Amino acid sequence: MIYGRNTQNLDLSANVSDQNGVVLATLDVPLRLVNTNSIFGTHAFVRGIIPLEMIQPYGEVLFGFRYISTSTKITDRSNDRRWARDPDDSDLISRETVLDDWVLSYGFGGGFLIKIAPKAFIDLRVNYFKGQRAQFFDGDDTSSWTVSFSDITNVATNDIDGDNLNLESQPRESTTDMLVIKFGVAFKI
Repeated sequence: MIYGRNTQNLDLSANVSDQNGVVLATLDVPLRLVNTNSIFGTHAFVRGIIPLEMIQPYGEVLFGFRYISTSTKITDRSNDRRWARDPDDSDLISRETVLDDWVLSYGFGGGFLIKIAPKAFIDLRVNYFKGQRAQFFDGDDTSSWTVSFSDITNVATNDIDGDNLNLESQPRESTTDMLVIKFGVAFKI
């Protein structure tokens, strides 16, 4: 589940100077910064179901975990992809997981299986998950991020990687309680 995503086009420049500080050239570095905030979770559940003919209500208890992450991808927007890691294959400069956290999660839920065929059902459900505290960023946090180079020498030699990029923000921290509404198709085998 993606709970925040934003994209920025950035046009950075870097001066190449000699040992006396005289600017020899200016390098233009057109970048695209994509920040994605996502949650992955998996839960085991025990379900009690009332086996009626057309509509089968059920309740369930769930236990599992969630993985919450914020990743940043920086790509090269130049025509010749001169800043990319592999200009022949991709425009990727750097991809990093800026922050991630694992949390235990448990909850309960319920729903209805509505029969549409002998072994096929529409599944309408609501689950409430109680989760541990976690650190995370949201879409508002990452929308104001900028990129800066910490080592201009690497820019001049086309050796840009994640260690040369600086992304700053303070993560939020809270419990990871969630209410999830789902709609899907279920098959009984």
